[in-house]
Amino acid sequence: MSAQLRIDRSVMVGCIDGLEDSGLVRREHHPRDRRAYAVTLTPEAEPALAEAEGGVPRLLDRAFGALTAAERRTLSRLVGQDPRRELSPVDPGGARRGSPPRRGGRQCP
Repeated sequence: MSAQLRIDRSVMVGCIDGLEDSGLVRREHHPRDRRAYAVTLTPEAEPALAEAEGGVPRLLDRAFGALTAAERRTLSRLVGQDPRRELSPVDPGGARRGSPPRRGGRQCP
């Protein structure tokens, strides 16, 4: 999952540790892959999840409020594309497009 979210594995582990310490998730051995863990929400997580999900529309309105409806549709379409798809081999800064940002060593926000 950390690769899908483009978050370094060590940061993901720290996030899960914090959620587990708070009683919001439970980590168990994955039933088919003993090297992996299944992370599930606890009943205590439901109110926190509902509160977080309820704030998403307001956050999006604040972040993208200056965009027109057409610009929002274009952005949504572009964000939905496969992030590994390269638009050009190299951007002006020299970094390859489509490669995930390096985020190692950061704490979970």
